[in-house]
Amino acid sequence: MPGLTHCHCIEDEKRFRCELCGLIYREPVQNIKTGKCFCKSCVSNEDTADYRQDNAVWKEMKCWTVHCEVCGWQGRLEKFESHLCPLKTDVFQENIYLKGRLAVEEQKKFNLLQQMAKLEEKLLVLEVSQRTHAILLW
Repeated sequence: MPGLTHCHCIEDEKRFRCELCGLIYREPVQNIKTGKCFCKSCVSNEDTADYRQDNAVWKEMKCWTVHCEVCGWQGRLEKFESHLCPLKTDVFQENIYLKGRLAVEEQKKFNLLQQMAKLEEKLLVLEVSQRTHAILLW
C-alpha cells in the first residue's frame, strides 16, 4: 500500500512526501546510496539491500497532529491507521472512484457539446451559403 491517503497533516509535510506515490510516507525507508526517503511499499520491487528503515523521519512524523478526511478524527499520526476501520476506507476509496468516473462522464459530455457546436456552426455556414447561392441565381 502506498503512502497515507485521506490523512491531512496540520504540520508542513512537503518534505515528508514520497517521490514515487506523492503521499505522506507510510513506513519511511531511506536509500543508503542516495539518501532519499520513500514509502517501504513503493520500493518493495527494488533491491531491498539498498534501503533501511528511517527511524529519524518516523520519529519526527509520528508526533504530528493529523485529521482524517473521511470521518474528521484528529490525533497523532502514529495512531492514524489504527483508527481507520476497513468500512470507512472502502467507502472513501469508492467515493474517489465514483468522482473519477463522474469527471470522465462530464468530460465526455463536454466533448459532445463541443462537437455539436461545431456541427451547428457548419450547418449555419451551409444555410448562409445556400441562401447566397439562391440569391445569385435570381
